[in-house]
Amino acid sequence: MREERNLLQKIVLVALAAMILVFGALTAYFRSQPGVAFRDQLLHYMVGPERADYFGTVDGQPVEITVTAGAGVTTVEVQIGELVHDLCRVEYPLKSVKTEYGTYSGIRIYRNDTLLFEGAYDPEREIDGVPGMLFDSSGELAMSELIHFGFSTGGDPWADYETAIPSILQFAFGPEEAVRGSWGLYAVMVFLTLLVMADAAFPMALFHWRYHFSVRNPEPTEFYIGMQYFSWLVLTVILLAAYIKTLGIFV
Repeated sequence: MREERNLLQKIVLVALAAMILVFGALTAYFRSQPGVAFRDQLLHYMVGPERADYFGTVDGQPVEITVTAGAGVTTVEVQIGELVHDLCRVEYPLKSVKTEYGTYSGIRIYRNDTLLFEGAYDPEREIDGVPGMLFDSSGELAMSELIHFGFSTGGDPWADYETAIPSILQFAFGPEEAVRGSWGLYAVMVFLTLLVMADAAFPMALFHWRYHFSVRNPEPTEFYIGMQYFSWLVLTVILLAAYIKTLGIFV
């Protein structure tokens, strides 16, 4: 028996089909634009043999990060609009330091000629996306130096911003490439969208199939039909929000 679809069903079906197409195209586009993650945004980059440039717009400000490698010294220059200009320097490798995990080369980290850290550096480990692990001059793990959120609690996202050790290390030793969007998550979203589309396209057939073995000649009430219409609208909004959320995920 062919089901006649009302205007709401047609609108929901068109909207859900459009989501599959539009967000599929957006996922493909975002994944074709790799960059480097910085404060939940993506910077473009150009990498040469001795210099790397990272640039983009983050929280309304143009960001330029220039990394220059020399003999035992790597310079990280951070320019954020007219607000921040930090010249950071990483001296590595230096004299080895014995730690509880082994012996590692020494490191010194400066920001604007101010010594931020001196100790040892293990490039093989990673904490929260920061390449390597730091130890202080006595050989103890320097966890506090690697924990820095870098976000203001006020209205200005750049208020009191200073380039922190995790960011300096990240760029000095080469940040990992990142892209937005995930084909795996997109496939999950398409599957969920198709389920909602099936319910919106064939509500009576699914209703009879659901109750066929437990109820003789089942018929939906007006309340059931109204709640079903309401659920289509709610699920469409939830799916739209979920599609948008998946586009912001770095992989």
